[in-house]
Amino acid sequence: MLVFRHFRALFCACTTSCACTALAGLFLLAPSLGAQGSDASGDSSADPAVAAANPPAQSAAQPDRRILGVIPNYKTINDPSQPTQPMSVKEKFKLGAKDSFDPHALPSIAFYAGIGQLEHQYESFGQGPAGFSKRFAGSYADQAIGNMLGEAIFPSLLHEDPRYFRMAHGTFRKRTEYALSRIFVIRMDDGSSGFNFSEYLGNGVQAAIS
Repeated sequence: MLVFRHFRALFCACTTSCACTALAGLFLLAPSLGAQGSDASGDSSADPAVAAANPPAQSAAQPDRRILGVIPNYKTINDPSQPTQPMSVKEKFKLGAKDSFDPHALPSIAFYAGIGQLEHQYESFGQGPAGFSKRFAGSYADQAIGNMLGEAIFPSLLHEDPRYFRMAHGTFRKRTEYALSRIFVIRMDDGSSGFNFSEYLGNGVQAAIS
């Protein structure tokens, strides 16, 4: 029974994280769809006078830092056609730290802690504010450990690039399939593709620690 519980925790952790990765990828398709639609809608932008009167928004050129204003999104490369240098070990650890300690992630951590409170998970934590505080701290630690393992430690050891290289062009179906494929495929430091070991090993070890 104990082995089964650990296996279930491992499976849930991996599938939940992968689902979040795919969902994040799908949300990241929206700006590209808008840009593609605006290009096909007309040629008014070709008029210099119109372009001068309506300069492009500065925020469009800035990388997305958070999805829906909550989910940290520091590892997305919006335009993979531009030259991209491999990440150093130091940069991978900085990326993991940003995703782990972003204050905007606190609402989602509180949400998961609230679910645990309602389901009476970890009964030894008790109920009330004290129980919620313990579950919140546990959820925060789980997320931080998972991020550091999956975005820093294992990518450094396995020479994998933890960033998400967005497909900026193509049909909606093609880009959706690409986003979903990133659950299993990751870019290596040498630019080739490989199985996303960091995602599964990181979340598996995190579940075991939890």
